[in-house]
Amino acid sequence: MHRLSNMANQNSLSNPAAVSIVTYPVIRNITDRHKNANGCVMPATWFVTAMYTDCDLVRQLYMDNHEIATHTLTHPGLPNVTEIVGCRTWLNQV
Repeated sequence: MHRLSNMANQNSLSNPAAVSIVTYPVIRNITDRHKNANGCVMPATWFVTAMYTDCDLVRQLYMDNHEIATHTLTHPGLPNVTEIVGCRTWLNQV
């Protein structure tokens, strides 16, 4: 879990890592229990890495109105363009 923000009573959460059986329930436990001022559940932005990500969980998040964004293929410290574009290509195929 990376960051929780509260701007104009709209909460959001971001997760810059793989979507896995470890990270998924932790973040969902937070987002599913909290609501924004408009009554909607708190969304999360999942910056997905290809390595160790469960594609079925990504699909479920998307269907539940979470934002899916690309991170990198393998989560290196200083990613090159292949890492970033490669993850976008992979995610579009999921």
